[in-house]
Amino acid sequence: MSVKEISDSTAYCGLVCKLCHLADRCSGCKSELNCCGIRTSEEGCYQYDCCNEKGFDGCWECPDFSCGKGWIGYTKLDRFYKVM
Repeated sequence: MSVKEISDSTAYCGLVCKLCHLADRCSGCKSELNCCGIRTSEEGCYQYDCCNEKGFDGCWECPDFSCGKGWIGYTKLDRFYKVM
């Protein structure tokens, strides 16, 4: 897998879709052909909806990055994002 493939598959939340265990059958959350349980759930994905509404490629572009909503609010991921 090339660096470009990994970069292109970075999800709105910052996770790398190409490194997901579903990558062999999923095109990533930015694709209509995705298997992400969060994105395809009834509630949908907060990060996907928010970034699309605001026109961002990812949460990291948002001035309210530390909003704590969706995946960003999960304690372990919050610590990871603070390191990024």
